[in-house]
Order: sequence, then C-alpha cells, then structure tokens
Amino acid sequence: MYILRLTFIEIKVNEIEQSNRLIELVILDSYTLFDRKIEGDWRIIGRHINYIPTDFENTFFTYGVGDSCRKVDIFDNEVPINESQAKGLTDYSPLGNYDINDLISDKL
Repeated sequence: MYILRLTFIEIKVNEIEQSNRLIELVILDSYTLFDRKIEGDWRIIGRHINYIPTDFENTFFTYGVGDSCRKVDIFDNEVPINESQAKGLTDYSPLGNYDINDLISDKL
C-alpha cells in the first residue's frame, strides 16, 4: 500500500520579485538534466517570452590553460585572457544535479 500526499504551494509574484539569488549564476548540463533525465527530477516549470537578462554584464566564465585561456560572457562572447586573470572566474563547464545540490546545501 502506498500513501501519496500532494501539497500545493502557492508562490506569489511579489515573493519571486523580492527574492535574492541563493547561488551564483551557473551553467546547467541541460542534456543530462532535461533531455536524458539521468540525474534528479528537473523540469521546466515556466518561461518568459522575449526574456532579456539584465544585471549580468560582469558575469564571466573561463576555460583553457596557460596561453590559451578564454573569458566567456553569458552571450557566448569570448576574449583571450592570461592564466592569472582566469583564476577568479567560474569554470565554463556545465553542472549536474549533484553539483547543484552541493552548491545549495552549502548555502543552507
């Protein structure tokens, strides 16, 4: 015998608008999380038509080593940088369910 309890949580628009970011901006492994559904139970629950992100002008990621380091913004614009400039940037690498859970659990 199974007992199934469903709880509906109503989230109001003003609660979303007044919320703060829990973790820094990251790149999700959309293939693993949404297409293949190998890890966790990830779903897209909504979207904004014609959404234009704001306040991300200074968000950059990095990849490469030595003389081949690159800095990438959220629009995929790349510029070469040196290795010391790359040290303060987030890796340009997709994160899966376990990675995101670790980031969130560190903040709670």
